[in-house]
Amino acid sequence: MDEMSAIDLSIFCQSCGACCGYSQNWPRFSIESDEELASIPETLVNARQSGMRCEGDRCSALQGEIGKATACGIYAVRPEVCRTCMPGDAECAMARRKFGLPAIEAAQAGTASLISSSISSSSGASTESGLVDNVIGLRPPDSDGDDLAAPSRDSA
Repeated sequence: MDEMSAIDLSIFCQSCGACCGYSQNWPRFSIESDEELASIPETLVNARQSGMRCEGDRCSALQGEIGKATACGIYAVRPEVCRTCMPGDAECAMARRKFGLPAIEAAQAGTASLISSSISSSSGASTESGLVDNVIGLRPPDSDGDDLAAPSRDSA
């Protein structure tokens, strides 16, 4: 089984939100059906009906403070572009860089249950945060701005 599939990836997003504040051009509509689009509140759709309304570059459905604690106000009906942006992918790294947040590296093998148990525990945010930082291998962006490639690792 792929270890990343066992991790609830939303934990990374709920303490970030960078992709939702990166560009007013990102929360656009692409392959959504008319029924799916109708489920998004009209007040959150831009004037051209081509995507989400933004305040500056920030999606109007984003709640909370980027890099601290965030949530999507329409998570269940968010556009496809929002569904496909995944923690640690190229788009995520680019958005996190804009806000001075470290890139997310791939999780180490065998950590899915460790992360899941830390989230469900009631031990407190500082323990959870430290555990996640240690387990997923957060690293600061490179000085040359090229932080999209993760270092190679020997699996032997």
